[in-house]
Amino acid sequence: MTSKKTLPKATDKYFSLSKMGYSAYNNNKERRDVLEKATAQFGRLTVLDHLNLRANYQQWNKEAYDRMKEDVDYLSDKYSQERNKKPNKISNRKQSRKSSKKSSKKSSKKASKKASKKASKKASKKASKKTSRKISRKSVKKSSKK
Repeated sequence: MTSKKTLPKATDKYFSLSKMGYSAYNNNKERRDVLEKATAQFGRLTVLDHLNLRANYQQWNKEAYDRMKEDVDYLSDKYSQERNKKPNKISNRKQSRKSSKKSSKKSSKKASKKASKKASKKASKKASKKTSRKISRKSVKKSSKK
């Protein structure tokens, strides 16, 4: 038994690219002008889905299928550019969280550097005091022996 693939039906029966002037046999500029008009009227994602569905129905006609797939790629590129231009609130939140984490990491690094500097200064002071005590004790012992 072989399973037969079925494609979904178009969502809106009144939405027709061919009635707007689209044909796979038009040149690139004419096809893209019609696609832009349809995008303005119905939305880029709706037109993209519709064209992708129609292209899948045209698989038997290699020339039409290839041109429609080129137009699908064109619309998907436009759609991704459109999405990238719009500010995304979630990504802004993520960016602000990242920046606050970075600043907190920087401040904690600064604090740890300061603490280590203070500790090293204290250690060096203690060491210098010890050596100065040893030197003074030695001089006291030498003077007392004389």
